[in-house]
Amino acid sequence: MNHGIISGDIIASTSLGLEKKELLMQAIQQLLKELNKKFSVFGRIVKGDQVECYIPDASLSLRVALILKCFVKSKTSQDTPNSSRSIANKYFRIHGIRMAIAVGQMNKVDKAKGILDGEAIYLAGRAIDEQHTANKDRIVIKSTMTFISLNEQWQGEFEVSLALIDILISKCTARQSEILVERLKGKTEEAVAKKLKISQSAVNQNSNAAGWLGIEKAVNRFEKIIHK
Repeated sequence: MNHGIISGDIIASTSLGLEKKELLMQAIQQLLKELNKKFSVFGRIVKGDQVECYIPDASLSLRVALILKCFVKSKTSQDTPNSSRSIANKYFRIHGIRMAIAVGQMNKVDKAKGILDGEAIYLAGRAIDEQHTANKDRIVIKSTMTFISLNEQWQGEFEVSLALIDILISKCTARQSEILVERLKGKTEEAVAKKLKISQSAVNQNSNAAGWLGIEKAVNRFEKIIHK
């Protein structure tokens, strides 16, 4: 049986400053609790600015990853004075979080003891480590969403769709990202409008501008193929 693993790290987290970083990680921790209730996701924060999620139903891996990705993007500040915007902070505002999504076998899952061991977590961890920039002289970002599987057919199909989704989300505003989070949770435009206290037309316009129709099709395709 296949399981899903998401490994991610906040891009240029040190550029946020200690207070903003702490608030962001607290918000992510709260989101992980919500994802646990909704999708049975076991999520945790490791090494201060890295996120690790275990998804029992592998077909939900992309949906969960995009909720997390868009959630972080929704928290990016667009009103930082130009004089205090570093190159690193610019990368954070554009991309938010770098993620590796792996689908594969797991040998042991003990949530109580925090033990995750198996093929999927190894694949995801290796992929994110290869992209990590914390100890590099300069940040080089080619892609912030990677799919890994030993299934060559899945690998070939989804690494392309994730690359396209990555580009779409990188162009999203904080508001658009906030709306995508709610749509990915399965809420209707009317429900999103009510929660965010904006008009339904504003939800619709922002959804279209963010490329929601394409993202939704990609997520549905992923769930259909992986669920087989």
